[in-house]
Amino acid sequence: MVTFNDLRTELDGVINEVGVPIRLRYYSFAYSGTEYDSVAYLTQSGTDVWVSGVIFPVGGKTSSDDWKLMEQGRLTFNDSKLYINGSVNLTPVSGVIKLGVGSPTNTNQYYITDNGVQTQSIGGSFVYNKCYIRILNNGSFANQI
Repeated sequence: MVTFNDLRTELDGVINEVGVPIRLRYYSFAYSGTEYDSVAYLTQSGTDVWVSGVIFPVGGKTSSDDWKLMEQGRLTFNDSKLYINGSVNLTPVSGVIKLGVGSPTNTNQYYITDNGVQTQSIGGSFVYNKCYIRILNNGSFANQI
């Protein structure tokens, strides 16, 4: 029988062997102004986190989750899927995450799409995270400081 630790160790080995370095940069919202005309700014919170991840293009069979999300207009053919360790926090409390691929990171910066993160777990312990990522067209978020 396969245990959680066996599965986590095996998946981590595969992700580390074939994956690429991924930089996670967390941003939180900061507000300025009065109650009625406040502006939300994004400021970096904490330090960068480096993990290994495997990136795949979206697509596949017409019965796949990717295809269903594309039919709903929530994904495009330019989006990608990212698989990383399940212990990595991909759901900030208040803010967003910018992802850089490679070390040093390439010119493309990514963000997690509105579809969010799908976490696969066994017995309440997270094995891996799958998220859909999209290129930030100008390399940064609006109102990023």
